[in-house]
Amino acid sequence: MKFHWSKKYFFLLLLGVYHSVLTFFAYHYILTEGGDSTIYWFKNPSTQYHSWLDFFNYGTDAILFLNYPFVHFLQLPFVWGFILYSFVGFLGILQLYRLSVLMLQEQGIHTNTVYFLYGLFLLPNLHFWTSFIGKEAIIFLALSTLFLKGYEKKFLSVGFILSFIIVFIIRPHVALMLLITLVFVLGFSTRIVLLTKVKLLSSSLAIAAICFYMFLQLSEIKRFDWDRIQRFNLGSLRSFEHSESFVPMESYGYPMKLFSFYFRPLFYGSSNMYWWVLSIENLLILLLHVLGVILLFRYRKYVFQHDFVKFIFLFALIAGLLFVQRYSGFGIFARTKIMMQPFVLVVFLWLINWHFLARNKTAPFLKDKTET
Repeated sequence: MKFHWSKKYFFLLLLGVYHSVLTFFAYHYILTEGGDSTIYWFKNPSTQYHSWLDFFNYGTDAILFLNYPFVHFLQLPFVWGFILYSFVGFLGILQLYRLSVLMLQEQGIHTNTVYFLYGLFLLPNLHFWTSFIGKEAIIFLALSTLFLKGYEKKFLSVGFILSFIIVFIIRPHVALMLLITLVFVLGFSTRIVLLTKVKLLSSSLAIAAICFYMFLQLSEIKRFDWDRIQRFNLGSLRSFEHSESFVPMESYGYPMKLFSFYFRPLFYGSSNMYWWVLSIENLLILLLHVLGVILLFRYRKYVFQHDFVKFIFLFALIAGLLFVQRYSGFGIFARTKIMMQPFVLVVFLWLINWHFLARNKTAPFLKDKTET
């Protein structure tokens, strides 16, 4: 099946309107509840009375450095900051859409899959958090572009290299997670010659070491000391204790930690409309994961020949395991998991499409098997 162009662009127009509506809610949320966006747009005393070059650094300072001209030179109001960042976030969603369509078109898109595709891109959490002034919109655009170019095997393209640099500068710990994932995938890959594999692994580990050092400085841990890292992680977990969305992660085992990070809240403890909407979305995502895991085991022989699919699953696992060491609140879960979960959902969508094609005996692996 091929997309009808008029329907495709009508959906993207609808998606843009939908994203704009959720941008309005995000803006209203910050005005009533407060949040980091006020810091990033220099409305907080901690970021005022500084020169532009004071923020020439990595991490949070990089966002402040980027925003400084818009606030101090162009004097754009707060709402315009939201409009700019919402546009950046929407570009990231469009890149994710391009990745989804590309993966599906290589199989041949089944009619039923289109409904899953449209439903996936109407889930509100991604649109909500990519509308805020802050790191999320920029990082999501960078990751979406990085994965799209990676899937296309355009590793030396400007988009791929620039996207990694952006992640490296703004969130070096996420760049570290990407590199750890790459090391595992490269290490077990049988499709790369030994000399090339050694070069890639060496360079990846070297850059990963730099990312780890940058993370230690940003987190105030400063030096590699396992006891010190554990103390700082525990302090980070307990810093959420007085928030409305606190989750006692310290007392959970790892399966429950990962479940809480990716799928909670689930109605219990939902105290306002935002938590109810998020609970409904989490339930739908959980059901999609259950279906995806069933299909994953059913087609595992073919699926795990796909390095990109392995990379996405492993990245989500590694990122989840590391983030649960420091985060213990539903709000921070919802905001953070947009860096991993949408890509996992796209892979599950790819699996669902494969299943529909397999039922019709038109899946690529079935055709290959028939031909051999």
